[in-house]
Amino acid sequence: MNFYEGFLNDEYIKRGREIVKDFFKKIKKLIDKISEA
Repeated sequence: MNFYEGFLNDEYIKRGREIVKDFFKKIKKLIDKISEA
């Protein structure tokens, strides 16, 4: 059971990092657009 829970946590961390990366990419694009205007 502990191994399974650890595996799930790893999956959540990986997914969370991907979401955070995408989020920052979007913000960076927005900032670039704003500074161009």
